[in-house]
Amino acid sequence: MSVVLFLTILLLCTILTITPLGSVLKNVNGSTDEDEPDQPVPPPEEPDQPDQVEEISNMTLATGPGGTIPSMSTPGEKTFYMFTSEVEDVNEEKLKIAGDSFDVKTLIANKGDKITLKFYNVDEVQTERHSLTIGDPYKVDIDVGFAENKNATFTANQTGVFTYYCKYHLPVMTGQLLVLP
Repeated sequence: MSVVLFLTILLLCTILTITPLGSVLKNVNGSTDEDEPDQPVPPPEEPDQPDQVEEISNMTLATGPGGTIPSMSTPGEKTFYMFTSEVEDVNEEKLKIAGDSFDVKTLIANKGDKITLKFYNVDEVQTERHSLTIGDPYKVDIDVGFAENKNATFTANQTGVFTYYCKYHLPVMTGQLLVLP
């Protein structure tokens, strides 16, 4: 699961945990999806058991000031975990093209960020090599065999959109690095 997807799910779970259900169900008119419009939402019931209080306080401790989720990275540093992937149900013999892919298609960073790419070859075919290659100006070339992983670190000092690709599986195994100003 990608880090962005994981953080999105975590944020949604946090919102649903700390927001009364009536508030979540309100529509544009201010009423709920129930048949009774404009009914006040009762306050949450007090927990009956001490375990429930402990869970609530632990949730509060897991979030930062104001109930926000703390950052998982240092400002100015981005770490991306990249895995090889396979497009399902691709008939490579019939299409004459590989079904190989990266699990993440777009990486987003800010100019000046220190970027670390952690690339893992999880292909089931033990003879498959893969690369995560970015041309100028970053000149990244991580090349891994079966069940290997390697890292590359560089500073995103130029804005723009830069293609990353596997030199063994072009034109299908590609993605984009977007460096914002």
